[in-house]
Amino acid sequence: MLPHPQKKRTTAWWVISITLHAAVIGALIYFSPLREWLFSLNPPDLLVPEVDKARIKELQQTLLGKYERSLGDSATRLNNIVTELGRLQGTRLKQIQEKDPQLVDATPAALPVNPNYSKANRNVSQLYDDCATTETVAIEGYERVRGLDMAGRQYLPVSKALEVNRIAKPERIAMNRAAIEAEITTMRDGKFDAFKKALIDADMEAKEMVAFNERLLLLAKAIMGEDTAIGMIQWEVGDLEGAQRGGAQFDEGKPYVGAVLLPHEMMHAGTPGKFDVSPVFARKVAADGEKAEWMSIDSWWIIGPFSHPGRQNLEDLDKKYPPEDVLDLGAVYAGKNGRRIHWKYRFTRYVRIEPPAEDNDRYAIWYSYTEIYSDRDQELWVSFGSDDYSKVWLEGKLVYASGKNVKQWAPNQDYRKIRFKQGYNRMLVKLENAGGTTGFSVVICLDPNL
Repeated sequence: MLPHPQKKRTTAWWVISITLHAAVIGALIYFSPLREWLFSLNPPDLLVPEVDKARIKELQQTLLGKYERSLGDSATRLNNIVTELGRLQGTRLKQIQEKDPQLVDATPAALPVNPNYSKANRNVSQLYDDCATTETVAIEGYERVRGLDMAGRQYLPVSKALEVNRIAKPERIAMNRAAIEAEITTMRDGKFDAFKKALIDADMEAKEMVAFNERLLLLAKAIMGEDTAIGMIQWEVGDLEGAQRGGAQFDEGKPYVGAVLLPHEMMHAGTPGKFDVSPVFARKVAADGEKAEWMSIDSWWIIGPFSHPGRQNLEDLDKKYPPEDVLDLGAVYAGKNGRRIHWKYRFTRYVRIEPPAEDNDRYAIWYSYTEIYSDRDQELWVSFGSDDYSKVWLEGKLVYASGKNVKQWAPNQDYRKIRFKQGYNRMLVKLENAGGTTGFSVVICLDPNL
């Protein structure tokens, strides 16, 4: 019997279908270009719409114009900063020449500033270069102002003061010039996105240059006493003698670190008693904090040793050093015996604060800085102690000065009732070492009812 015609057609269809599917699968497996093309296709709704070349050119010119204006403004502001720093440099140099001409063993050249700077006819690459070049000059100008100020205040030769005043220069990104200068004919190859990103990166970096150097200018003006808007404190000059004495004494058993005492530096001193309440170590006074009667400040920035004239004339103990004029935790100064000194952070669990062992020296001056937080306006008793002379300022106001006699440290040498404002209260301590060891302490009574 012959096969049914319908059955023959069905069988042929299955044979053809299986053959075609096998051919497609084989092609995908063994023919790489076809496989890559097929699986790299984007759905139609995800494709970047094509834009004609004229429109692309128009978009490029619009973006170039926008960022030329922005980069030009940054370049102009940096140029103005250099102009101001040049003025400050000239003013400070003139003051030194009039007061201490023997210190001027070198005269720094005027800063290369262009008083007629114009951003006109400068493309984005040139403007970015202008910003980077001008920032280098501005940083040098700030270093000079700070160096000249050090020379005048510490009676150093200008050449020496300029040599030690160097700051770390920020690293800047390289502009992607290739992306900006690339020929763009389509929106689908990523070149336009790279072009736009290069412009944005350059603009943001130039704005960062401006912000950094405007801060340097404010610091320079604060050094010159022209501006304290950055939060620099001009620490009040004065003297406070005498205080309420007595109260708790303690000896935490911490050995002194410092120079070996010479015979003439030794003195009679009673053995201090133990402190009967262990203080907490912190720098925040808040109602929800750890309950305690006393708090010892645990975090300090310390700088020294500065040379000082000694005790031939007790008035020399009140000689001002740079931290009393401008508090700049990034500053580098010329210290005792010509060493370069900078602020160092110290965190401690001891009541007596001492300079770092490597900086400890006799016949020298140190400064220590901290910030004490109070959750409200309040008045609290503060106990001070020092070995030897010390002065303490809070928010620029002199709140304590010890007697000028040589003495052993004790934490309860003097008491002051001090008003703390809500928020952070900036404290500066000046410490003198008349010989041998040295140290100071600041302990706050946390009971506001005393």
